[in-house]
Amino acid sequence: MHLRRLLASVALVATTVTAVVVVTPAVVAAQIPEVQAAELAVTAPDAEGVRHVSWERWYPETGEPVVTAWLVEAPGIDPVETEPDAVGADLVGLSPTAVVDVEVTARTAAGDATPVVVESDPEVVPPSAAPSELDVRGTAVEGELAISWGDPAAIDPTIETVRLGWPTGFADVEVDDPQPYVLSGVPEGLAVEVTARSRSLVGWSPVAIAPPIAPGSPTAGPTGVSAEATGEPGTVTVSWGAVPSGGTGRSAISGFEITWPGGSESAGSTATELEIDGLEDGVPVVFSVAAANGAGPGVRAAASPVTPSGPPTEEPAGVAAVATGTSGVVSVSWDPFDEDGDGGSPVTGFEVQTGEQLVEVGASATEAELEDLVDGTEAVVEVRAVNANGPGPAASVEVVPEGPPSAAPDLTAVVATGDAGELEVRWDPLAAGETGGSAITGSEIDAGVGDPPVTVAAALDEVVLEGLVDGTEHPVRVRARNEHGAGPWSDVVEATPGTPPDPPHAIVVEAVTPTSLRIRWQGVEPDRQGSAPVDSYVISGAGPEVEVFYGYNAWVIEDLVPGQAYQLQMRARNAHGDGPRSAPTDPFVPGAPTAAPTDVAAEGTGVNGELRVTWT
Repeated sequence: MHLRRLLASVALVATTVTAVVVVTPAVVAAQIPEVQAAELAVTAPDAEGVRHVSWERWYPETGEPVVTAWLVEAPGIDPVETEPDAVGADLVGLSPTAVVDVEVTARTAAGDATPVVVESDPEVVPPSAAPSELDVRGTAVEGELAISWGDPAAIDPTIETVRLGWPTGFADVEVDDPQPYVLSGVPEGLAVEVTARSRSLVGWSPVAIAPPIAPGSPTAGPTGVSAEATGEPGTVTVSWGAVPSGGTGRSAISGFEITWPGGSESAGSTATELEIDGLEDGVPVVFSVAAANGAGPGVRAAASPVTPSGPPTEEPAGVAAVATGTSGVVSVSWDPFDEDGDGGSPVTGFEVQTGEQLVEVGASATEAELEDLVDGTEAVVEVRAVNANGPGPAASVEVVPEGPPSAAPDLTAVVATGDAGELEVRWDPLAAGETGGSAITGSEIDAGVGDPPVTVAAALDEVVLEGLVDGTEHPVRVRARNEHGAGPWSDVVEATPGTPPDPPHAIVVEAVTPTSLRIRWQGVEPDRQGSAPVDSYVISGAGPEVEVFYGYNAWVIEDLVPGQAYQLQMRARNAHGDGPRSAPTDPFVPGAPTAAPTDVAAEGTGVNGELRVTWT
């Protein structure tokens, strides 16, 4: 049966050992539901005698039945039922030495699946190897030895302590304690044999034994002796560390002696390096360093062979750089490097640099990319071969990076045209430094309707979007495009297309005083209010325009010039703009009214503090 594994994360305590489990396809019964525990494992008992069982899940290709719980059973303890997403459970109450079979069963709404069984054996093997890298040496303190060893976790992660032993005693050191362990009070001249063994919860490791050593032993060679070519012809720097603790002998170090075939040099007692020149390039040399005290130089410590050499002497050939079309990115290439120009040391890599940006690549590389350059601005790129002694001379090339536009156009206006389903969109073109280093080929306008953006030519900075939904707010944005792709979208401007209302009608102008007049009208009927209700009326032709809230059907205009004739017009306004103006009234000169208004009435508008007054 082909099975699909649903992986689960299983965490095990570091001080436990997982029992060996073998699960074969035959364990998974061909029945419904076909869901079982997989990778079943049981840990050895912990300090409290608790064993932990863990599992993953297997599902068939034909489906994934919903697990409602996992049932875990073992002889002698109550069954444990877990949550459906569990991948483990604790077994409490088993005998620490008992070997038992543990069953795990998937439970579903359709019934229990076939259990999976694993044997749990509590036997745990003690650490298999002795502590590594056991090291004992004298210190600068009389009668003192420093003891160190390798990381026990590299041998067995269950190790808790390391026991150090010597002829007169022992010490148990926790694995997390700092090293070295210092043994003091050892008589001068007495060689001491030190042993070490590791301990876990269940037993001891084999024993490691260090060679005997005595405090005040003869001088040893300096540590960390090395020799490195400086990069200057025929020149090498030899360096060394301190003489090991206990290796200085019975008197203080007075200096160091550096020797090599055909020469030698001396350095003071505080020196840690010396520069040697006059060597032959390309010829390996072995240097040795010995510490000296009043009795003369001691044991010599040798460095690995070193070959004097310099940086590469030739620049890379065939260097070229081209724009990739990705904003600010150029690709740089060169020919494989000729080893005749490597300066006597193999090339280890290449440096590709422009300005402060430096990219390092390996010795086999013949190309690299530089990023974050300024599109449309020429960059000078340098390529150098590098060896252990440093970079060689540079080959340079010029390149202009190009990419999509780096900025978005500024939307200056998004307004309804007054025609059904239309919005007029206007924007400012990109500045020269925002085009991505390549000519703009067009602009794209999106109105959030799910259709592809509208594309217009590069020379245009406005467009009328059609086919939109009147009365629906549309998020409009614009972006520029060049041959490398589209730039970022502008900020969204929301606008609602729609039609404005028709003008009011039955307009009548009446005298009030020599400096005022009254204008009356019939409001716009609902079927003539456009794609949104009328909000207000605008009166023009008698001084500044006056806006009157919808619901009024008369207004008095004051502060007019006596004897001057006025022709008034009105238009209605809704959320989508102003409608057309009414025809101008006949010229009218304000004067005294010929009669008082009749049928005066007042009623509430429904708005706190407002009344609607009407008359004829």
